[in-house]
Amino acid sequence: MSLLFGSARRLLATVLAMGQARLELAGIELADERDRLFRIAAFGLLGAFALAISLVSLTILVAVAFWDVARMPALIAITLVWMGLGFGAIWRAQYLVRMAPSPMSLTLAELRRDLAALRKSIGGDGS
Repeated sequence: MSLLFGSARRLLATVLAMGQARLELAGIELADERDRLFRIAAFGLLGAFALAISLVSLTILVAVAFWDVARMPALIAITLVWMGLGFGAIWRAQYLVRMAPSPMSLTLAELRRDLAALRKSIGGDGS
């Protein structure tokens, strides 16, 4: 009987140690993801702000340069270029979001392997 309880305690200790390791991995993954998203947001906002200022300046410059010659075609061309760039950027952002790996994929993979190994060690069929 004590052999059974000893085995059960060792199994429980192993499961708890594996769980702790996986939780630590999950914490590391979450911290990495948080840092990555912060960097993306910071550089994205800085870039967007700088480009917005430069686009306003360029728009004014082109409008003033063509004011007496071809005011409306110049303003229409500027508008179409900026709209194209804006829609292109939105499309690319959506693509990047769709193609991003699922959060915590490494942790989930490790948990699946742990579960399969645990089932195998206690004589389960692994399903």
